[in-house]
Parts: sequence; structure tokens; C-alpha cells
Amino acid sequence: MSSVPSSDDDLSQAGSRGDQTMVRVLLVEDDLDHAETVAEMLLWDDFATSIYGNGGEALDAVTHETFGVAIVDLSLPDYYGTEFIAALTARDPRIRIIINTGNSTHDAAVDALNLGAFGYLHKGGDPEEMVRTVRRAANAYIGAALRESENMFKAVFERSGIGIALIDNGGQIINSNPALQRMLGRDAGELNSLAHTELLHVDDVEEDSRKMSALNGGDIGHYTVEQRLLRRDGTAKWASVVVTAVHDAHDDILFRVAMVEDITEKKRMSEELSYQARHDPLTGLVNRRAFEDRLSRVLATADTEGSTHALCYLDLDQFKVINDTCGHAAGDELLRQLGVMLPTHVRTRDTLARLGGDEFGILMEHCPLPQAERVAGAIHTSFEEFRFFWDEKSFTVGVSIGLVPIHGPDMTVADVLSAADSACYAAKESGRNRLHVYRQDDHELQRRHTEMQWFTRIGRALDEDHFELHYQSIIPVDDTDSDLEHYEILLRLREEDGNRILPGAFLQAAERYGFAARIDRWVIDKSLAWLADDRSRLDRLGLCAINLSGQSLGDAGLLSYILERLQFYAMPGDRLCLEITETAMIANLPQAQQLISTLRQEGIRFALDDFGSGFASFAYLKNLAVDFVKIDGIFVRDIEHDEIDRAMVRSINQIGQVLGMQTIAEFVENERILAELGQIGVDFAQGYGIHRPQPLMDL
Repeated sequence: MSSVPSSDDDLSQAGSRGDQTMVRVLLVEDDLDHAETVAEMLLWDDFATSIYGNGGEALDAVTHETFGVAIVDLSLPDYYGTEFIAALTARDPRIRIIINTGNSTHDAAVDALNLGAFGYLHKGGDPEEMVRTVRRAANAYIGAALRESENMFKAVFERSGIGIALIDNGGQIINSNPALQRMLGRDAGELNSLAHTELLHVDDVEEDSRKMSALNGGDIGHYTVEQRLLRRDGTAKWASVVVTAVHDAHDDILFRVAMVEDITEKKRMSEELSYQARHDPLTGLVNRRAFEDRLSRVLATADTEGSTHALCYLDLDQFKVINDTCGHAAGDELLRQLGVMLPTHVRTRDTLARLGGDEFGILMEHCPLPQAERVAGAIHTSFEEFRFFWDEKSFTVGVSIGLVPIHGPDMTVADVLSAADSACYAAKESGRNRLHVYRQDDHELQRRHTEMQWFTRIGRALDEDHFELHYQSIIPVDDTDSDLEHYEILLRLREEDGNRILPGAFLQAAERYGFAARIDRWVIDKSLAWLADDRSRLDRLGLCAINLSGQSLGDAGLLSYILERLQFYAMPGDRLCLEITETAMIANLPQAQQLISTLRQEGIRFALDDFGSGFASFAYLKNLAVDFVKIDGIFVRDIEHDEIDRAMVRSINQIGQVLGMQTIAEFVENERILAELGQIGVDFAQGYGIHRPQPLMDL
């Protein structure tokens, strides 16, 4: 085994003939023929030479190239011999100079040697002696270079802040620097008696051995690896280790140098960031991102192995009550306590996550549906027994649970989560605080799924302006001639194929997902813009009715929005009538009363739509300052044949007129119904028997 050179004998051996080829010889000779002869003799000994006929050219060459030995004639055309030697030594102090002259005096030779010349030869002397002298000079040059390199290496080795170890061919540590000793809490004597694998964590030995074998076999010149190094006290340090092989002139490996950087803190921070990226900071449970990653891997096994799993989706029922009653600090504490309670009900291999807000997910791997139902039932029972205490108050916490079996091919993460959400929502709609299992033929879930599809379609329709306005005329029942038009603005959704979808198909979903208020604002703005586009329309307009949803009544900014749009379009309010359904009006009575009171000052009139469908219609009617009562079409369309319907229409009409309101009958589908309404005394009629809705642009 060879190690770092450390003695003159080693240096002499290092300067063997094999290394001489790395030393170039500079020939500075006034007699070029003699120089060529010398160069040929040196070539036989594998020395590469460069010949120059004067000192100036030689000095220029030394500036740009490296020479180990210079053979110099003291009689040069442009330099006195000793002056040239001084100049050459100043350019490169490491070069070994051999004087070769036939005319110089003894004193000149002594002066040259005093200036540092390595040897002195007479021209025409023994050629073998000349070659031997050049060899000794080359070995001296190589030895000095090695000593210089060794001194530099020792300085770096001792003072480096990075740990360094020298490893022999048997894997033994033959030297280590102070930085590595401090890092591992071991002294030099202990480290230098160990095989480097004895410092490795057991889980890192295999990878290191594989890479070291590739290095020893010449497949790679170095390798880098992150591994754990064992300290004396048994703890481990994470280190980034770069191992490089050092070769001799024959390409045999002398030893290996391992550069060791302590990355324990960097690794800790990286692992902490990775943990934070995949865990919920409040509960410590995995977050939605990590949960979906795990679900994706489970779905892959379900597809390839035919295994069965289950996903449980939990949504707290009273979380908002606790937040509103006690504040968000109480809500956070509740979630933390649930983060401790829930893991006690799941297996170690299952994945429990906080998916966001007050929602949790449990991925049960290799769990048939009956077993998953038992687990979900146990969790539901634990919630019933759980009590949350805050400020000397006790709260029960309900939970709605959706359970989805995972089996069969072609299921995606989005499919499973959508099914789980639908099942959980079905549990809420069924009365909350219960479990609902997802099944393909579940009609309630199919309805929910349809609504979820509408969520995307409605949002896209609003963003891409796929809605359009239609109108339907409203006429006086007594057939009074009038030049003024009275109509209701109706909404349609235009599909890409040109088909138009009626609002009954999507308004319930729009209400559920919070789009109704946006749609109402869109209708108001487009209707006013259409009227303002041609002022002659206002001259023909008696009243334009626009529907408002119950969601809009709860919109605090709706009132200011309507006033701003009226001002923007310079629109007189007395041409507008806002229609609000009876159920929406009653459910949002304070907001409705404020809206009606303020906008009536602008001349806007109001209609109570679908009147008669509510459970307390007549009791509320006298408290609603509306201008029109629209009789629900369910009573109007069978008025010809049903005495009860006729009586309901007559009663609503009488009460409305007593209260100073005008009545409008909906669903008037033929002349016979219109005649009946005339006999009863209803003021206005609307329906397909009078006018089928048309695009507003056709008006």
C-alpha cells in the first residue's frame, strides 16, 4: 500500500524514469548544431526539449510555458551567462539549471553555481554523464514539486473546515484531519484504526460499498453520497461525502480522499420543511396534499392488484356555532383535541388527515366495506360521547360522515373525493350527524353529482358570458288597450350547440354554490344596458320585471349596486319592477323590507312572486309593502276544473286588492283560463297562452 509521499527516498522513487516524461527541458544554446545533438540524446531518454538560440526568446518561452530543467550555454549572443541565469531564476525559481559551455572561465562557472545552477558540464564531455545529470536535475525538480504539493496539502488538510480522511486500498482510514475528528467526537488515534464502513449507519453501508466498488474498478472517478456518520457517543451526523481516487503514474490507486461536510442542520431544516409541507400545523395530522398523494398510490394498487380500500370523509356539524359563540381560538382548540382523539380509532397503516377547515379524511387500506362501516360507526359513536369544554361551557359536536368503497379500475383521486364529498353532503341533508355510504345507484348522490357538475358550468357561463336574456309579456286581463309594454325578463343558459337551458335546471345549484347573487347582478346590469342602448324603448315601456333570488336579499351590497347601476345608465326607477318569491321574502324578511323601503323611493316597484306556495302566505302579506302579487301557477293552470284552485285564486285576488295591490296570474295557458281570471277580477295575466318567451334582442 502506498500513501502520501513523506520522505526523500519516496521523492527519489517518485522521480523515476516514468515521471521524467512529465518534465520538459529548455535548451538555450548559441551553437544550434550542438543543441540538436543534445536534444537527440535526451529524446532517447524520453525527455521533451525546446531549443532557443538566444536568451530573450528563452525568457519569453519560460513566461508562457513550464520547464523543469534548463541547459544553458554561458556564451549567448544577447546575454552574459551569469546575467541570463539570474534572469531565468527570477522568472521561475523552481527550474533546475545545468551549465553546458566550452569557453567559460572557472570563475564564471563558480559564479553560475553560486547563482543556483544545479550542475556544470563541458561541451564534448561524456554524453552519459550529461544524461545522468539531466536525470538528477529532473528528479530534483519533481521532488521539490512534490514537497511543495505535500506542504500545500498538509496546510489544507490541517486547517480545512471540512472533514478529510485518507482511505487505503483495504478501506482502512490512514489519516484524518482535525475537522473530521471534531465532527465525529473521535481523536486521530481512534479514527486511524477504523475501517471507514465502521463509521457508517447500518442503512448506509450497502450504498457506500456499491459506489466504492465502482470507484475501485475504475468505472467512476469519484462519487458523492449523503450518509450518516456515527459519533463516539452513538449519535449520528448527516454528511455530504465526496470520495476521490488518487492514482500514481501507472494509473494504480494510491489512496482515496474523502471530503466530509456536516449537513446535519441543513438536513434537519429540509426535513422540517418537508414535514410542514405535508402536515397541518394546527393538528399535526397530514394535510390534503399528502392525503391525495397517498390516495393516488392506493388507487394504483387497487387497479393492478384488485385490492379493496375505503375512504371516510368527516365534516363537523356544530363547528360554526362554536366559532361564532366562543371565537376562533375555541375552534382551533376543538380541532386540536379532535386531532388527538381521532387517531385512537384508526389503524397505524391508515392515513388520517385534516383536509381543510372542519373536514377530516381517513384512508383505510385493505379494508372491505363492512369493516370500514364498523370503523366509521365507532368514530360516529366517539363523537356522540365527546364533549368540548370552553369557558365553563360544554358543547356536543356532531359529525356527518361520507364513506366510499375503493375497488375496481379507472377510479381517480378526483372521482373518489367527489364521491366522498357527495356522500357526506347527503348525510348532512338527511338530518346531519349520521353516516352515508356511497353507492353507484344512489339517486340522492346522483342529484348531488349533477349539482356539482353545474358548479363548473355556471362558473364558466358567467366568466364566458354564456347567459342570455329572454322576455315574456304580461297583459291586462280586462283587455284594456295600452301602448305601453309590460314584460318579465327571463334567464336562459346558452350551450355550445346552441341549445338554451331553462333556469329550473340550474338555479337550485346556483343557490347552493353561491352563484345566484352573481347571476342576479348580471341580469340587472344587462337589462339596464339593453334599455339604455335605445332610449325609444323607454317610451314604449310600462314596466320591466326582473327576478331577485333569496341569496341576493342576503347580499349586503345589492342595494348600493342597484342604485349605482341606475345612476350609471341614467335609468328612471319607475320603469322597473323587482320580483321576489314569497319563500325568499319571508326567509329574509328584515333585508327584504329594507330593500323595498329604500328602492321604492327611487320609484321602483315590487312583486311578490309565486304567492300561495308558502305555509303562512296570508299572515305575511299585510306586512309586505309590495305593488303586485303574482298568484302561483299551481293554482292557475287547473282553475277551469278544480273548485279549490278557483277558490284559492279568488281569495288571493280579493286580499291583494283589499291591501291595494294588483294581482298577476301565472301559467295562463289558454283563452278559457284567461276568461275565468276575468270573471274573478284578476288584473294581469302571464303564460304560454298569451306569449311564449323570446330573446330580448327580438323585442
